[in-house]
Amino acid sequence: MSTKLQLTGNIGFLGAGNMAEAIIRGLLRGGDLEAQRIGASAPREERRSELSSKYGLWTTGDNLALVERSDVLVLSVKPQLFKKVLEQVGGKVKKETLVISVAAGVPISAMEAKLPEGTRVIRTMPNTPAVVDAGATAISRGTHATDADMALAKQIFDAVGITVVLD
Repeated sequence: MSTKLQLTGNIGFLGAGNMAEAIIRGLLRGGDLEAQRIGASAPREERRSELSSKYGLWTTGDNLALVERSDVLVLSVKPQLFKKVLEQVGGKVKKETLVISVAAGVPISAMEAKLPEGTRVIRTMPNTPAVVDAGATAISRGTHATDADMALAKQIFDAVGITVVLD
């Protein structure tokens, strides 16, 4: 399903629910990304321990610490928490970080407004069959995202199904 992942740094999942876990599992299954290059933040210690022991990735309860260590930041919190989380971390995202959102109903313009000017953003819309590697994900680029960013996002979501690029 996947080819060699073109990611040289760390990928962090801000929010560690079912969708984040499905993507993590898919990325690790291909063997192209080492677990120590994947991080996840979650408020509950039990969830952090579960992910860490199951997959060998690093976890934290500190969203800002996750942002600091991530070259690709996947915003995978529930839509009702999205605004609060983005207000907390938005100004701390490094300009060179690629930000990928899986939150339903949050437009790219709303994300770009809370992030440093020039931040590369990609909005995705995965569906729930991704948790069993049968997903279909639509991806769309923000104002500053590059072709290479889109290719990387496509590789990430191809790990859990098929990916369609939208305008």
